[in-house]
Amino acid sequence: MTTMPGWTVRRYQTDGVRGVEVLAPDGTPQFLVTVDFGSTAPGKLGKFFDSLFRDGRVPGDRPCIVTPVDGVPVECAPLKKSPFRRRSHTRTLYLAGREYRYVHRTDRRAMVLRDGEVIARLHRTWQWGRFSRRGTFDDPGFTATTVSPWDRVDEGVVFLYGTVIGPPGREGAIGYFGQELGSGF
Repeated sequence: MTTMPGWTVRRYQTDGVRGVEVLAPDGTPQFLVTVDFGSTAPGKLGKFFDSLFRDGRVPGDRPCIVTPVDGVPVECAPLKKSPFRRRSHTRTLYLAGREYRYVHRTDRRAMVLRDGEVIARLHRTWQWGRFSRRGTFDDPGFTATTVSPWDRVDEGVVFLYGTVIGPPGREGAIGYFGQELGSGF
């Protein structure tokens, strides 16, 4: 198991663009992740507004734009809009001529597939705070098990999925329904 040492996330802001950058162990930027808040309404009481910049995580399973440092921006959105099924939170990302999928298996586990082949299994660590938000940008909050050999793009995508796109694992329908009931009061 590895916690992917050296990979980091930091805030990014320039000319009205706010988001986060994913940095490789040598300090070079690999991805810029942004969310267009102008086209989406903020969540309940505005608590998710601009949380990508504040917390370093895409808020509430909203679509985001992933821009590789040497590539074309790519949208990364949940598979379906229905929040009640784990498989609705599956995300697909097309980078470097490959298809990467982020599939949640339980409430704490997920896996990353490259062109249909599992390359990593991710497990959320226990130090995570309320609602799966990590306390600082320094703690990725997950461990990864390598299933097949990775290159630099694979390693970057696994880190991107586990830290910025969302923590490994999602609640099922009953857990999600309970959270929604509890947050409405």
